[in-house]
Amino acid sequence: MSLEQDMRLEDFIARCAGYFASSGCMIDQPFQPRLAEGMIRCYLAHDEVVGFAHQLIRGLMPTPSADAGPEASLPGPRVMYGAAEPGFEPLRLKMESE
Repeated sequence: MSLEQDMRLEDFIARCAGYFASSGCMIDQPFQPRLAEGMIRCYLAHDEVVGFAHQLIRGLMPTPSADAGPEASLPGPRVMYGAAEPGFEPLRLKMESE
């Protein structure tokens, strides 16, 4: 279970100093409003797509209300698909060609 925290940026950087050692860095990524739709993982063996997974991500969503129950904070389901899944063909072609 994660707890939300507010802190100054310099305090956060000091707290995470070990992660920034040896050329570590922080990537600023804008919030994606479609996050609730989940994410797609693409699995590769060398330069060939061997499958996909669609997973609902709950960790970056707003904290569920207390009455939602403990299962509301568990990771979402992961649905696996083969490389030939028609809905992922554009992504497969892009991954294998670029």
